[in-house]
Amino acid sequence: MSGSAGGNTRSLRLGSTGLLALLFVTSLIHADTDVPVDHYWDGVLQAYACINITEPLSGWTAHLLFDADIASIEVWDALQTRVSPREYKLTNQHYNEQQEPGSTLCVYFRGHLEVKANNAPAISMYIEGMDGPTSEPVTTTTMQPTTSTTMGPRKTDT
Repeated sequence: MSGSAGGNTRSLRLGSTGLLALLFVTSLIHADTDVPVDHYWDGVLQAYACINITEPLSGWTAHLLFDADIASIEVWDALQTRVSPREYKLTNQHYNEQQEPGSTLCVYFRGHLEVKANNAPAISMYIEGMDGPTSEPVTTTTMQPTTSTTMGPRKTDT
């Protein structure tokens, strides 16, 4: 960016540390699988969440994400934990912990909205470590940009 008269210029450079931070944030992006709602009535939904397995899993944790607040869910093929009104964590049962590439993992569930709505909420699902982030806590660090200033020739009194 050019400055005022005298040839002052300033440049902003992304140092190697900043580049690593950018790559780290990019790696946190995960692919959610949309979950279609089979039935919806009076604030209650039924859905069959299925996701393609792309790598061998010996135990799994999936996350159901909703775009509306959900009071509770009932699920039979996984153990559930409420993370927030819009996210539920599902972990395998003993009989479905082993998943092989090429197979499809499906979990049937019923959800109860906190506030009844005319339409069913949008739902997505991802599996930790396969198509989503791992369960380890995420730490972010804000890096200060590297700034350099180049001064042009100085005027001297003669």
